[in-house]
Amino acid sequence: LPSSLSSSPMSNPSSDEEERARMSRTSLFLWHTRHDDVTALRSLLRQQNSSLVSAQDYDGRTPLHVAAFYNCLQAAAFLLAHGAPVNAQDRWGNSVSLSQPSFSLLHSASLLNPVYYRLLTKKIGH
Repeated sequence: LPSSLSSSPMSNPSSDEEERARMSRTSLFLWHTRHDDVTALRSLLRQQNSSLVSAQDYDGRTPLHVAAFYNCLQAAAFLLAHGAPVNAQDRWGNSVSLSQPSFSLLHSASLLNPVYYRLLTKKIGH
């Protein structure tokens, strides 16, 4: 073997499998976010890991980016109630809070009218 091939580090199969599993969980969480399926999101958080609320896809989009873009207000409220980062930026520098006016209204409601926000999150089963 040429020295350049024999000295290259081998990838760790276990590490590769873990990364694929993480990406699969993230994709599933994003899919349920896109479909405004709060029941599935709640179940995934219980079964998996609470860090899913801040997971990012290959473009740096978080579940909150997806919820805001597709106007999934129940998912957005659920994610906010579970600590989703509101200042996250995707690879183009787009902020979640700037993605959709309706999301901005929901986020503003959580800041300006906590009673309304608690009622909304209670309605979706936070």
